Amino acid sequence: MKWRKRFGVIILALFLLTAGAALAKSVSAAGKIPAGSTVGGVEVGGMDLSEAQRLLAEKAAEWKREGRLVVSFSGDDLVIPNENVVFDIRQTMENVKQRIERPWYKFFGKGEEFHIPFVVEIQMEKEELAGWPPAVDAEKTLALAEEQAGVLGDKTIRAVMNEKAETKTVASARWDVPEEFFLEKWVNKLNGLEIGPKEKFSFNENLMKKVPAANAKEGSYLATMMYALFLETNVEILERHPHRTFPDYAEPGIDAYVDESLQKDFIVYNPNDFSYTLRAELSGPKLTLSLLSVEQPAVYEWETEKEVLPFRTVYRYSKDLHPGEEITVQKGQNGARIIVNRLWKTPDGETLKTERISRDYYPPVPEIILRPASDLNETSGEEAEPAGEPQGNGGPEGNQAPEAEGTGGETGTSAPEGNETADQAPDGKTGDAAGEEPLYEDPNYVK
Repeated sequence: MKWRKRFGVIILALFLLTAGAALAKSVSAAGKIPAGSTVGGVEVGGMDLSEAQRLLAEKAAEWKREGRLVVSFSGDDLVIPNENVVFDIRQTMENVKQRIERPWYKFFGKGEEFHIPFVVEIQMEKEELAGWPPAVDAEKTLALAEEQAGVLGDKTIRAVMNEKAETKTVASARWDVPEEFFLEKWVNKLNGLEIGPKEKFSFNENLMKKVPAANAKEGSYLATMMYALFLETNVEILERHPHRTFPDYAEPGIDAYVDESLQKDFIVYNPNDFSYTLRAELSGPKLTLSLLSVEQPAVYEWETEKEVLPFRTVYRYSKDLHPGEEITVQKGQNGARIIVNRLWKTPDGETLKTERISRDYYPPVPEIILRPASDLNETSGEEAEPAGEPQGNGGPEGNQAPEAEGTGGETGTSAPEGNETADQAPDGKTGDAAGEEPLYEDPNYVK
Protein backbone atom coordinates (compact mmCIF):
# COMPACT_ATOMS: atom_id res chain seq x y z
CA MET A 1 0.00 0.00 0.00
CA LYS A 2 2.85 2.36 0.82
CA TRP A 3 4.37 2.03 -2.62
CA ARG A 4 0.99 2.89 -4.18
CA LYS A 5 0.76 6.06 -2.09
CA ARG A 6 4.29 7.01 -3.03
CA PHE A 7 3.58 6.37 -6.70
CA GLY A 8 0.47 8.57 -6.52
CA VAL A 9 2.42 11.36 -4.89
CA ILE A 10 5.07 11.16 -7.61
CA ILE A 11 2.42 11.31 -10.39
CA LEU A 12 0.72 14.30 -8.75
CA ALA A 13 4.00 16.10 -8.34
CA LEU A 14 4.92 15.57 -12.01
CA PHE A 15 1.52 16.87 -13.11
CA LEU A 16 1.81 19.99 -10.97
CA LEU A 17 5.34 20.65 -12.23
CA THR A 18 4.26 20.30 -15.86
CA ALA A 19 1.22 22.56 -15.42
CA GLY A 20 3.25 25.12 -13.50
CA ALA A 21 5.91 25.18 -16.17
CA ALA A 22 3.31 25.74 -18.88
CA LEU A 23 1.72 28.56 -16.89
CA ALA A 24 5.10 30.03 -16.10
CA LYS A 25 6.00 30.06 -19.77
CA SER A 26 2.93 31.96 -20.96
CA VAL A 27 -0.77 32.38 -20.51
CA SER A 28 -3.17 34.01 -22.91
CA ALA A 29 -6.34 35.66 -21.69
CA ALA A 30 -8.73 33.84 -23.95
CA GLY A 31 -6.76 35.07 -27.05
CA LYS A 32 -8.11 38.63 -26.81
CA ILE A 33 -5.88 41.55 -27.79
CA PRO A 34 -5.64 44.28 -25.10
CA ALA A 35 -7.80 47.35 -25.71
CA GLY A 36 -6.08 50.27 -27.42
CA SER A 37 -3.49 48.09 -29.20
CA THR A 38 -2.53 48.84 -32.80
CA VAL A 39 -0.59 47.16 -35.59
CA GLY A 40 0.79 49.53 -38.21
CA GLY A 41 -1.65 52.17 -36.98
CA VAL A 42 -4.63 49.80 -37.36
CA GLU A 43 -6.78 49.45 -34.20
CA VAL A 44 -7.01 45.78 -33.18
CA GLY A 45 -7.84 46.09 -29.48
CA GLY A 46 -10.51 43.67 -28.20
CA MET A 47 -10.25 41.38 -31.23
CA ASP A 48 -9.23 37.75 -31.19
CA LEU A 49 -6.28 36.67 -33.30
CA SER A 50 -8.26 35.47 -36.30
CA GLU A 51 -10.28 38.70 -36.48
CA ALA A 52 -7.12 40.78 -36.25
CA GLN A 53 -5.39 38.76 -38.95
CA ARG A 54 -8.25 39.26 -41.41
CA LEU A 55 -8.39 43.01 -40.74
CA LEU A 56 -4.63 43.49 -41.06
CA ALA A 57 -4.51 41.58 -44.34
CA GLU A 58 -7.31 43.80 -45.70
CA LYS A 59 -5.63 47.03 -44.61
CA ALA A 60 -2.27 46.01 -46.09
CA ALA A 61 -3.89 45.15 -49.43
CA GLU A 62 -5.84 48.41 -49.40
CA TRP A 63 -2.66 50.41 -48.77
CA LYS A 64 -0.96 48.77 -51.74
CA ARG A 65 -3.93 49.53 -54.01
CA GLU A 66 -3.83 53.25 -53.17
CA GLY A 67 -0.81 53.87 -55.40
CA ARG A 68 2.85 53.22 -55.90
CA LEU A 69 5.58 53.63 -53.33
CA VAL A 70 7.80 56.43 -54.64
CA VAL A 71 11.28 57.54 -53.62
CA SER A 72 11.74 61.24 -54.28
CA PHE A 73 15.21 62.27 -55.41
CA SER A 74 15.80 65.88 -56.43
CA GLY A 75 12.57 66.23 -58.39
CA ASP A 76 12.84 62.76 -59.90
CA ASP A 77 10.70 59.77 -58.84
CA LEU A 78 12.19 56.34 -58.26
CA VAL A 79 9.27 53.93 -58.27
CA ILE A 80 9.12 50.79 -56.12
CA PRO A 81 6.59 48.44 -57.75
CA ASN A 82 3.76 47.30 -55.47
CA GLU A 83 4.55 43.65 -56.10
CA ASN A 84 7.97 44.25 -54.57
CA VAL A 85 6.41 45.36 -51.27
CA VAL A 86 5.68 42.16 -49.31
CA PHE A 87 3.63 42.28 -46.11
CA ASP A 88 4.41 39.23 -43.94
CA ILE A 89 1.07 38.85 -42.17
CA ARG A 90 2.02 35.50 -40.59
CA GLN A 91 5.11 36.92 -38.90
CA THR A 92 3.18 40.04 -37.95
CA MET A 93 0.63 37.85 -36.11
CA GLU A 94 3.43 35.95 -34.39
CA ASN A 95 4.62 39.29 -33.02
CA VAL A 96 1.06 40.01 -31.86
CA LYS A 97 0.89 36.65 -30.07
CA GLN A 98 4.11 37.36 -28.24
CA ARG A 99 2.63 40.63 -27.02
CA ILE A 100 -0.59 39.14 -25.66
CA GLU A 101 1.10 36.19 -23.94
CA ARG A 102 2.02 36.90 -20.31
CA PRO A 103 3.50 35.03 -17.30
CA TRP A 104 1.21 32.84 -15.21
CA TYR A 105 1.44 35.16 -12.25
CA LYS A 106 -0.19 37.89 -14.39
CA PHE A 107 -2.92 35.61 -15.66
CA PHE A 108 -5.69 37.40 -13.75
CA GLY A 109 -4.31 40.88 -14.51
CA LYS A 110 -5.25 43.26 -17.32
CA GLY A 111 -3.21 42.94 -20.55
CA GLU A 112 -1.03 45.89 -21.52
CA GLU A 113 -1.77 47.65 -24.82
CA PHE A 114 0.94 47.65 -27.48
CA HIS A 115 1.78 49.36 -30.76
CA ILE A 116 3.86 47.51 -33.33
CA PRO A 117 4.43 47.82 -37.10
CA PHE A 118 3.67 45.34 -39.85
CA VAL A 119 6.53 43.08 -40.82
CA VAL A 120 7.41 44.28 -44.34
CA GLU A 121 10.14 43.38 -46.78
CA ILE A 122 10.87 45.25 -50.01
CA GLN A 123 12.34 42.81 -52.49
CA MET A 124 14.42 44.57 -55.15
CA GLU A 125 16.85 42.81 -57.45
CA LYS A 126 20.29 44.27 -58.14
CA GLU A 127 19.29 44.84 -61.73
CA GLU A 128 16.37 47.02 -60.60
CA LEU A 129 18.57 49.05 -58.26
CA ALA A 130 21.22 49.52 -60.94
CA GLY A 131 19.06 52.24 -62.50
CA TRP A 132 19.06 54.30 -59.30
CA PRO A 133 21.45 57.29 -59.17
CA PRO A 134 24.76 56.55 -57.42
CA ALA A 135 24.01 59.47 -55.10
CA VAL A 136 21.21 57.45 -53.48
CA ASP A 137 22.06 55.00 -50.69
CA ALA A 138 19.79 52.18 -51.88
CA GLU A 139 20.14 50.02 -48.74
CA LYS A 140 19.23 52.79 -46.31
CA THR A 141 16.50 54.11 -48.59
CA LEU A 142 14.82 50.69 -48.82
CA ALA A 143 15.05 50.31 -45.03
CA LEU A 144 13.30 53.67 -44.68
CA ALA A 145 10.66 52.57 -47.19
CA GLU A 146 10.03 49.38 -45.18
CA GLU A 147 9.53 51.45 -42.04
CA GLN A 148 7.08 53.67 -43.88
CA ALA A 149 5.13 50.72 -45.26
CA GLY A 150 5.17 49.09 -41.81
CA VAL A 151 2.94 51.84 -40.45
CA LEU A 152 0.92 52.24 -43.68
CA GLY A 153 2.42 55.72 -43.97
CA ASP A 154 2.79 58.18 -46.81
CA LYS A 155 3.74 56.54 -50.10
CA THR A 156 6.36 59.14 -51.02
CA ILE A 157 9.65 59.15 -49.15
CA ARG A 158 12.86 61.12 -49.60
CA ALA A 159 15.91 59.23 -50.75
CA VAL A 160 18.75 58.79 -48.31
CA MET A 161 21.90 60.29 -49.79
CA ASN A 162 25.00 58.20 -50.25
CA GLU A 163 27.66 59.95 -48.20
CA LYS A 164 30.36 58.24 -50.24
CA ALA A 165 28.91 59.19 -53.62
CA GLU A 166 31.54 60.44 -56.04
CA THR A 167 31.33 64.08 -57.11
CA LYS A 168 31.92 65.09 -60.71
CA THR A 169 31.84 68.18 -62.89
CA VAL A 170 28.22 68.62 -63.95
CA ALA A 171 28.73 71.92 -65.82
CA SER A 172 31.76 73.92 -66.90
CA ALA A 173 32.61 77.04 -68.92
CA ARG A 174 35.88 78.64 -70.07
CA TRP A 175 35.62 82.27 -71.14
CA ASP A 176 37.91 85.07 -72.22
CA VAL A 177 38.31 87.72 -69.53
CA PRO A 178 37.92 91.34 -70.71
CA GLU A 179 41.22 93.20 -70.43
CA GLU A 180 39.88 95.81 -68.01
CA PHE A 181 38.69 93.18 -65.50
CA PHE A 182 40.72 92.11 -62.44
CA LEU A 183 39.17 88.88 -61.23
CA GLU A 184 41.77 87.49 -58.81
CA LYS A 185 39.88 88.87 -55.80
CA TRP A 186 36.66 87.28 -57.07
CA VAL A 187 38.24 83.90 -57.80
CA ASN A 188 39.49 83.63 -54.20
CA LYS A 189 35.92 83.96 -52.92
CA LEU A 190 34.33 81.84 -55.64
CA ASN A 191 36.62 78.83 -55.43
CA GLY A 192 35.12 76.23 -53.10
CA LEU A 193 31.87 78.15 -52.56
CA GLU A 194 29.13 75.63 -51.71
CA ILE A 195 25.36 75.87 -52.19
CA GLY A 196 23.90 73.32 -49.82
CA PRO A 197 20.70 71.28 -50.11
CA LYS A 198 17.53 73.40 -50.00
CA GLU A 199 19.64 76.57 -49.80
CA LYS A 200 19.39 79.95 -51.52
CA PHE A 201 22.39 81.74 -53.01
CA SER A 202 22.46 85.51 -53.45
CA PHE A 203 25.26 86.94 -55.57
CA ASN A 204 25.16 90.28 -53.78
CA GLU A 205 25.04 88.81 -50.28
CA ASN A 206 27.44 85.91 -50.77
CA LEU A 207 29.95 87.56 -53.10
CA MET A 208 29.50 91.25 -53.88
CA LYS A 209 29.60 92.32 -50.23
CA LYS A 210 32.60 90.13 -49.49
CA VAL A 211 34.87 91.06 -52.39
CA PRO A 212 37.04 94.18 -51.84
CA ALA A 213 36.30 97.01 -54.29
CA ALA A 214 33.69 94.93 -56.09
CA ASN A 215 32.05 96.58 -59.08
CA ALA A 216 28.96 95.85 -61.14
CA LYS A 217 30.76 95.16 -64.44
CA GLU A 218 33.00 92.41 -63.07
CA GLY A 219 30.17 91.08 -60.92
CA SER A 220 27.82 90.90 -63.90
CA TYR A 221 30.43 88.99 -65.91
CA LEU A 222 30.69 86.34 -63.17
CA ALA A 223 26.94 86.26 -62.50
CA THR A 224 26.41 85.66 -66.23
CA MET A 225 28.91 82.81 -66.20
CA MET A 226 27.20 81.25 -63.17
CA TYR A 227 23.79 81.66 -64.80
CA ALA A 228 24.98 79.71 -67.84
CA LEU A 229 26.18 76.88 -65.55
CA PHE A 230 23.00 76.72 -63.49
CA LEU A 231 20.93 76.39 -66.65
CA GLU A 232 22.58 72.97 -67.02
CA THR A 233 21.12 71.85 -63.67
CA ASN A 234 17.68 71.93 -62.09
CA VAL A 235 18.67 74.84 -59.82
CA GLU A 236 15.79 77.34 -59.68
CA ILE A 237 16.39 80.92 -60.85
CA LEU A 238 14.61 83.14 -58.33
CA GLU A 239 15.90 86.54 -59.44
CA ARG A 240 17.89 87.59 -62.49
CA HIS A 241 18.14 90.81 -64.52
CA PRO A 242 19.36 91.08 -68.12
CA HIS A 243 21.66 93.79 -69.46
CA ARG A 244 20.15 96.62 -71.46
CA THR A 245 22.20 95.66 -74.50
CA PHE A 246 24.01 92.46 -75.37
CA PRO A 247 27.28 92.00 -73.45
CA ASP A 248 30.18 90.95 -75.67
CA TYR A 249 31.07 87.93 -73.55
CA ALA A 250 27.69 86.14 -73.51
CA GLU A 251 25.05 84.83 -75.84
CA PRO A 252 21.94 87.05 -75.91
CA GLY A 253 19.50 85.92 -73.24
CA ILE A 254 22.17 84.03 -71.30
CA ASP A 255 23.32 86.98 -69.22
CA ALA A 256 22.75 88.31 -65.70
CA TYR A 257 23.24 91.90 -64.56
CA VAL A 258 24.01 92.60 -60.90
CA ASP A 259 24.44 95.92 -59.10
CA GLU A 260 24.13 96.11 -55.33
CA SER A 261 23.56 99.87 -55.38
CA LEU A 262 20.54 99.40 -57.70
CA GLN A 263 19.34 96.31 -55.81
CA LYS A 264 19.85 94.16 -58.88
CA ASP A 265 20.70 90.67 -57.62
CA PHE A 266 21.15 87.17 -58.99
CA ILE A 267 19.48 84.66 -56.67
CA VAL A 268 19.12 80.91 -57.12
CA TYR A 269 17.71 78.08 -55.02
CA ASN A 270 19.05 74.52 -54.80
CA PRO A 271 15.96 72.25 -54.53
CA ASN A 272 18.03 69.08 -54.27
CA ASP A 273 19.13 66.83 -51.44
CA PHE A 274 22.75 67.35 -52.43
CA SER A 275 25.15 70.30 -52.67
CA TYR A 276 26.81 72.14 -55.53
CA THR A 277 30.40 73.38 -55.24
CA LEU A 278 31.99 76.01 -57.46
CA ARG A 279 35.56 75.72 -58.73
CA ALA A 280 37.23 78.77 -60.28
CA GLU A 281 40.59 78.84 -62.06
CA LEU A 282 42.13 81.93 -63.61
CA SER A 283 44.81 81.21 -66.20
CA GLY A 284 46.07 84.25 -68.05
CA PRO A 285 43.22 85.79 -70.07
CA LYS A 286 40.95 82.77 -69.46
CA LEU A 287 38.61 81.98 -66.57
CA THR A 288 37.33 78.44 -66.05
CA LEU A 289 34.29 78.09 -63.82
CA SER A 290 32.99 74.61 -62.95
CA LEU A 291 30.08 73.25 -60.96
CA LEU A 292 30.73 70.03 -59.02
CA SER A 293 28.10 67.70 -57.58
CA VAL A 294 26.91 64.12 -57.59
CA GLU A 295 25.44 62.60 -60.73
CA GLN A 296 22.31 64.52 -61.72
CA PRO A 297 18.84 62.91 -61.84
CA ALA A 298 18.45 64.07 -65.45
CA VAL A 299 20.33 65.74 -68.29
CA TYR A 300 19.68 69.49 -68.54
CA GLU A 301 20.17 71.66 -71.61
CA TRP A 302 19.05 75.14 -72.56
CA GLU A 303 17.80 76.59 -75.82
CA THR A 304 16.75 80.04 -77.00
CA GLU A 305 14.00 81.36 -79.25
CA LYS A 306 15.05 84.67 -80.83
CA GLU A 307 13.20 87.37 -82.76
CA VAL A 308 15.47 90.10 -84.19
CA LEU A 309 14.21 93.69 -83.93
CA PRO A 310 15.90 95.85 -86.61
CA PHE A 311 17.17 99.26 -85.54
CA ARG A 312 15.82 102.44 -87.13
CA THR A 313 17.87 105.25 -88.63
CA VAL A 314 17.43 108.79 -87.32
CA TYR A 315 18.76 111.80 -89.30
CA ARG A 316 19.83 115.01 -87.64
CA TYR A 317 20.81 118.25 -89.34
CA SER A 318 23.49 120.80 -88.62
CA LYS A 319 24.38 124.18 -90.10
CA ASP A 320 28.02 123.38 -89.41
CA LEU A 321 28.21 120.71 -92.11
CA HIS A 322 28.88 121.40 -95.74
CA PRO A 323 26.72 119.92 -98.50
CA GLY A 324 27.62 116.29 -99.10
CA GLU A 325 29.07 115.80 -95.60
CA GLU A 326 27.62 113.08 -93.37
CA ILE A 327 28.67 111.95 -89.90
CA THR A 328 27.50 108.80 -88.10
CA VAL A 329 26.95 109.98 -84.54
CA GLN A 330 25.75 106.63 -83.19
CA LYS A 331 25.97 103.18 -84.73
CA GLY A 332 22.72 101.28 -84.86
CA GLN A 333 22.32 97.94 -83.14
CA ASN A 334 19.53 95.43 -83.62
CA GLY A 335 17.48 94.47 -80.61
CA ALA A 336 15.79 91.17 -79.89
CA ARG A 337 13.06 89.33 -78.07
CA ILE A 338 14.53 86.18 -76.57
CA ILE A 339 12.93 83.25 -74.75
CA VAL A 340 15.17 80.89 -72.79
CA ASN A 341 13.96 77.35 -72.10
CA ARG A 342 15.54 74.59 -70.05
CA LEU A 343 15.08 71.05 -71.37
CA TRP A 344 14.96 68.08 -69.01
CA LYS A 345 16.18 64.98 -70.83
CA THR A 346 16.94 61.33 -70.25
CA PRO A 347 20.52 60.08 -70.81
CA ASP A 348 19.23 58.78 -74.17
CA GLY A 349 18.25 62.28 -75.26
CA GLU A 350 14.48 61.97 -74.84
CA THR A 351 12.95 65.28 -73.68
CA LEU A 352 10.98 64.82 -70.47
CA LYS A 353 9.76 68.40 -70.14
CA THR A 354 10.48 71.96 -71.20
CA GLU A 355 10.75 74.67 -68.57
CA ARG A 356 10.39 78.37 -69.45
CA ILE A 357 13.16 80.28 -67.69
CA SER A 358 12.98 83.85 -69.02
CA ARG A 359 11.51 86.18 -71.62
CA ASP A 360 13.78 89.13 -72.41
CA TYR A 361 13.41 92.27 -74.47
CA TYR A 362 16.60 93.98 -75.66
CA PRO A 363 15.59 97.27 -77.32
CA PRO A 364 17.21 98.18 -80.66
CA VAL A 365 19.63 101.12 -80.59
CA PRO A 366 18.86 103.60 -83.38
CA GLU A 367 21.55 104.68 -85.80
CA ILE A 368 21.96 108.48 -85.75
CA ILE A 369 23.36 110.24 -88.80
CA LEU A 370 24.21 113.94 -88.93
CA ARG A 371 23.69 115.77 -92.23
CA PRO A 372 24.02 119.38 -93.37
CA ALA A 373 21.02 121.62 -92.78
CA SER A 374 20.84 122.34 -96.51
CA ASP A 375 19.69 118.76 -97.01
CA LEU A 376 16.69 119.17 -94.72
CA ASN A 377 14.35 120.47 -97.45
CA GLU A 378 15.40 117.69 -99.78
CA THR A 379 14.48 114.82 -97.46
CA SER A 380 11.37 112.83 -98.12
CA GLY A 381 10.02 110.18 -95.78
CA GLU A 382 13.10 110.28 -93.58
CA GLU A 383 12.89 110.46 -89.81
CA ALA A 384 14.44 113.77 -88.80
CA GLU A 385 15.47 115.20 -85.46
CA PRO A 386 17.22 118.43 -84.57
CA ALA A 387 20.97 118.19 -84.06
CA GLY A 388 22.15 117.65 -80.52
CA GLU A 389 23.73 115.06 -78.28
CA PRO A 390 23.56 111.40 -79.33
CA GLN A 391 21.34 109.05 -77.41
CA GLY A 392 22.53 108.79 -73.83
CA ASN A 393 24.08 105.84 -72.07
CA GLY A 394 21.71 105.01 -69.26
CA GLY A 395 21.99 101.22 -69.31
CA PRO A 396 24.40 99.00 -67.42
CA GLU A 397 26.54 98.26 -70.44
CA GLY A 398 26.46 101.41 -72.54
CA ASN A 399 23.81 102.12 -75.15
CA GLN A 400 20.37 103.13 -74.11
CA ALA A 401 17.43 103.12 -76.45
CA PRO A 402 15.30 106.28 -76.70
CA GLU A 403 12.48 106.72 -74.24
CA ALA A 404 10.01 105.92 -77.02
CA GLU A 405 11.41 102.40 -77.01
CA GLY A 406 9.76 101.73 -73.65
CA THR A 407 12.74 100.88 -71.48
CA GLY A 408 14.22 101.98 -68.22
CA GLY A 409 12.94 102.07 -64.67
CA GLU A 410 12.26 99.33 -62.15
CA THR A 411 9.93 96.34 -62.00
CA GLY A 412 6.43 97.63 -61.28
CA THR A 413 4.57 100.45 -62.98
CA SER A 414 7.53 101.42 -65.18
CA ALA A 415 9.52 99.11 -67.39
CA PRO A 416 12.38 97.07 -65.90
CA GLU A 417 15.93 97.52 -67.13
CA GLY A 418 16.15 96.48 -70.74
CA ASN A 419 12.68 94.94 -70.77
CA GLU A 420 9.03 95.72 -71.36
CA THR A 421 6.28 95.48 -68.81
CA ALA A 422 2.81 94.17 -69.53
CA ASP A 423 1.70 97.83 -69.75
CA GLN A 424 4.16 99.07 -72.35
CA ALA A 425 5.27 97.74 -75.72
CA PRO A 426 8.49 98.51 -77.62
CA ASP A 427 6.94 101.31 -79.64
CA GLY A 428 5.96 103.21 -76.52
CA LYS A 429 2.23 102.45 -76.82
CA THR A 430 0.28 100.92 -74.01
CA GLY A 431 -2.40 98.27 -73.62
CA ASP A 432 -4.31 97.21 -76.72
CA ALA A 433 -2.90 100.15 -78.67
CA ALA A 434 0.46 98.42 -78.71
CA GLY A 435 -0.88 96.06 -81.34
CA GLU A 436 0.85 92.96 -79.91
CA GLU A 437 0.71 90.70 -76.90
CA PRO A 438 2.81 92.27 -74.09
CA LEU A 439 4.73 89.11 -73.29
CA TYR A 440 8.26 90.25 -72.79
CA GLU A 441 9.12 91.16 -69.27
CA ASP A 442 12.15 91.13 -67.05
CA PRO A 443 12.86 87.46 -66.27
CA ASN A 444 12.71 89.28 -63.02
CA TYR A 445 11.40 87.25 -60.14
CA VAL A 446 10.52 84.24 -62.22
CA LYS A 447 9.44 82.01 -59.36
